[in-house]
Amino acid sequence: MKPEVRVILPEGSSEISWSTPFDVDAEEYGLRVTHLDTSGRQVLILRKSNCVKHHDQFFQVAYRFPSYSLLHEPFLLISAFFLVFVVAMISYRVQLGFENQLVPDSLTKRSSNSNINNINNNNASSVTSRYDGSTGVLSNKIIKGISELVRHYEKRDEDHIKKSEILLNEIRNQLTELSEVGEVGGEVTTKIDATLLKLRAEAKRLAKAEQKDVVEVRKGFAAVQQEIQNLTGQL
Repeated sequence: MKPEVRVILPEGSSEISWSTPFDVDAEEYGLRVTHLDTSGRQVLILRKSNCVKHHDQFFQVAYRFPSYSLLHEPFLLISAFFLVFVVAMISYRVQLGFENQLVPDSLTKRSSNSNINNINNNNASSVTSRYDGSTGVLSNKIIKGISELVRHYEKRDEDHIKKSEILLNEIRNQLTELSEVGEVGGEVTTKIDATLLKLRAEAKRLAKAEQKDVVEVRKGFAAVQQEIQNLTGQL
């Protein structure tokens, strides 16, 4: 087997030439693929038989290497990290499963405007016909709605808080209807309505809070939540 010398050149090299102070028996070119390579690196292989101490000398290898090839591997690394972050953002924002199906923003705005108009248009007779004169059914809907609203807020997601606005408007609409029936004092429903707005503000603070402040902000959220529970007990 003839001794050989292998020279691995950078990826993207071309116009390879070489010179030695002595003759060689064979010249070959190969390809080697290593980390972050796409097309592989050129390998120059020189073989020489009957080598002696005289052949232990330097030789020259020349090649053309474009300057933009220096950016090849950094670009691959940046692209890979960017792709990972994009996939992470998409997986975080896309809700998997069938629970808590959220209403699109356009429908949320329409429903919110519709609920506000209903507050002005509803009267005691319409409430009576809708709930068959029973405030118990309406009170239970309000309590269940508030519990669902709290679950949304506890997820600490600003997008989730915005999407839950339609549920908040429905609860406030039901509180207005309940106060018009006359069997529940308007003072109680007014306090619940004001406390719900405080709960929304605390939920926004909780969503924006840094990790070190979460415990403190959560205490304020829990205090408002307990205040609502005390008020709903009077319905």
